[in-house]
Amino acid sequence: MTKRKTWVLLAAVAVLASGCDWLGSNYKRPLPGDRVPVLAIDRKLEPDERLVGHTVQLPPAVDLREWPQPQGLPGQLAGNVQVEGLRSAWRVSIGAGNSRAGRVTGVPVVAGGRVFAVDAESQLTAVDAATGSRLWTFDAEPARDRSGGGSGGGASVAGNRIYFATGYGQLIALDVERGREIWRFQMSAPGRSGPAIAGGRVFVSTIDNQTFALDAETGRRLWSHTGIAESAGFVGASSPVVEGGTVLVGYSSGELFALRAETGRVLWSDTLSGVIRTGQISGMADIRGTPAIDRGMAIVSTQSGRTVAIDMRSGARLWEQEIGSLNQPWVAGDYVFVMGVDGDIACLQRRDGRVVWVTALGGYTDEQRKRGRIVWTAPVVAGGRVFVANSVSKAVAIDATTGRVVQQISMPDGVEVAPIAANRTVYVMTDNGDLVAYR
Repeated sequence: MTKRKTWVLLAAVAVLASGCDWLGSNYKRPLPGDRVPVLAIDRKLEPDERLVGHTVQLPPAVDLREWPQPQGLPGQLAGNVQVEGLRSAWRVSIGAGNSRAGRVTGVPVVAGGRVFAVDAESQLTAVDAATGSRLWTFDAEPARDRSGGGSGGGASVAGNRIYFATGYGQLIALDVERGREIWRFQMSAPGRSGPAIAGGRVFVSTIDNQTFALDAETGRRLWSHTGIAESAGFVGASSPVVEGGTVLVGYSSGELFALRAETGRVLWSDTLSGVIRTGQISGMADIRGTPAIDRGMAIVSTQSGRTVAIDMRSGARLWEQEIGSLNQPWVAGDYVFVMGVDGDIACLQRRDGRVVWVTALGGYTDEQRKRGRIVWTAPVVAGGRVFVANSVSKAVAIDATTGRVVQQISMPDGVEVAPIAANRTVYVMTDNGDLVAYR
């Protein structure tokens, strides 16, 4: 062995002996103290210690007769909706279910004694809200395109018209009585959720992060707004929300814009990037859930680990909480209910975002191996209970005051679209294209 190699070998042994405790020399004990994960994906949401013993008090139940837009009544949150029970009353197929070609994406809407729902291939069906009998069907698939690839869509009702954003990139106005077409507007890309209607205008967002404002009577384009285009996003989309003269829109880029309803001018904006996460999906800042607006406060969730409350007038952030969601938060009185992407549902104080209670519902069919992801819907507070359903054919009712699960319901199929509540009934759209009423 040469002299140079001998010195190199001796130096390497010295380094190993001084720094590696497997050689048995110079063993270093671990530093004292608790180990706290620094990655947000390892953190678990916990109730605030200052709220131990706090009693959640919901507002009185409201006998809500209609749910005409994806977020409920225009300019009014549902709060605590009155229902009479959660037993299946009727079930009807409204068309195609989830497949490789399309997905069910639109929230059902209720108006004038009818329920309107969209299947996975952009077919809109009107059914009797009391009996479930089908009244009429409108197929939005263009005559030149019979591929069946127009995934989903969504609808909203105002007066005697229903406005239908299709998976084929069109916004169509129909009369509610017979489903007769009145006008049609070609958008830049498919719509995945229902539009918002206010002040004689229709506001609709597309999957390429554009928002269009149209004249509700004629379909004439008034203005448009464009966010940052994203190459990837989750199935479904956030609906615009209107309060007063302001339109709030969230995009798959994580951008949130407050726009002047009359002109489309930007009043303020924010970017809701997530907290530090690991993995490509958890890093996406998609605002898929429709923002909730309550008494001048907008509450918005992204799937990447953040729920934020923002002042609608100034755009200033009022509080933040590390719970991500694909769904719209539900506000009832002084409390906000958020269904997290990890299968935890949380009750937060509206004024400061502090956590009152957290209930783990499960994020995987195999929790130990983290396999079989379970998708939960947005929550609905009805009859003092928080109602959520999931993609593995189960629904649960949770006591809103304590977070305790009080009822489990077997569903006819998986559910990924938010349930709605009106006419003392909870309406659920399943993944296989069935509309089910529980009362």
